[in-house]
Amino acid sequence: MDWPQLPRLLRAVWPCAAKIIGAPLRALRHGKKALILREMSVAALRLSEERFQTAMSIMPIAVFHLDRELRYTWFHNPLLPGLSPDDFIGRTGAEFFEAKGYERRVRLFRRVLETGETGREEMILRSKSDGKARTFDHTVAPLRDKAGRIIGLTCAVIDISDKVYANEALRCAMDRARRADEAKSRFLSAANHDLRQPLQAMRLYLEALDAALEDPEHRAILNGAMAAQNAGEELLRNYLDVSLLDSDITPPALHALPMAPLLNDLAAECVPIAQKKRITVRVAPTSAHVVSDARLLGQMLRCLLLNAIRFTERGGVLMGCRHHQGRLRVEVWDTGPGIPEDKLSVVFEDFYQLANPERDRTKGFGLGLGVVQRAARLLGHDVTVASTPGRGTMFAVTLPLATSMADNDAINGRLPRSA
Repeated sequence: MDWPQLPRLLRAVWPCAAKIIGAPLRALRHGKKALILREMSVAALRLSEERFQTAMSIMPIAVFHLDRELRYTWFHNPLLPGLSPDDFIGRTGAEFFEAKGYERRVRLFRRVLETGETGREEMILRSKSDGKARTFDHTVAPLRDKAGRIIGLTCAVIDISDKVYANEALRCAMDRARRADEAKSRFLSAANHDLRQPLQAMRLYLEALDAALEDPEHRAILNGAMAAQNAGEELLRNYLDVSLLDSDITPPALHALPMAPLLNDLAAECVPIAQKKRITVRVAPTSAHVVSDARLLGQMLRCLLLNAIRFTERGGVLMGCRHHQGRLRVEVWDTGPGIPEDKLSVVFEDFYQLANPERDRTKGFGLGLGVVQRAARLLGHDVTVASTPGRGTMFAVTLPLATSMADNDAINGRLPRSA
């Protein structure tokens, strides 16, 4: 062999040799890469399955497959203590649960098999192993083969026993609280007159003493007693009003009411109180009739009027009506200190008093506006408030107009049409 010619020979044959040898090498490299990718995919799937099984194991969820004869073919995370997935394979639920509750479960399974539609039901099953009843939430879907035929069921079952027991305990507690509250309201409603009567008698005795006493020291003691009596009477009245409105024992009696007599009577009641503070109380004339309960509406407006007088030191209080969007607004204006805008939403809360941090009982107890809100809610009326600090406040009650007293009372079933 002519060795000097070897390099030239190799250069000549190398392209052919590279093609012959390169193809197997490339195929080998590609196959190795594909094998690595397959191994990585299998590892990722295995890790995903382990994570799924771990998550399912710590949750009260059982997942299983059934064939058309309702035998278990696969099971994960049994919820019955002392049993493993292998204990279920090839058997039916009738071997694990008492027949009474299991019959309903079978009906659910059969319905899904027949209709092919997913079903969901909550049911109580009693285990044969420990005799304990549990509440399960069942979700059952058809299991199909590649041709779309239903070959069994896929079921997910959640043990919701603790939730059911907690809800039942809460319901019982709420029922007990409701019955206790109703009993309290019935008692206060029945004792309404009896509780007020001693205070009214006390007022008469104090007024008799006021007319008879002349000694300044004795009159000072009497004035303190009368102030305490007034505060106690107001507190009791507010408590009873709140209890009666919350109890719904006495439903409102809706009638057509002329507003002028009601407003004039309320003003006449409150004028003596206003005169002691040297402020005025005025009522704008009106001929309007409204649909409401006379007692509750009068109670609401009296609270608003007394509240306006209580917090007005100069000027006066004006009460009047105006038509607004097909209804009537009864407005109570005062020239008091006003209410900051950020406090308007809380003035109706019980015991809330904006300008009484020292809890002076001569300024009330903070229940009057709560009574107004409750009465308005019971009657279906709207109560609104608007205020300008330093200039005064306006409270308004909006209620339906009555076209005529006879028409309205007939509509509400209170009087015959011919009345």
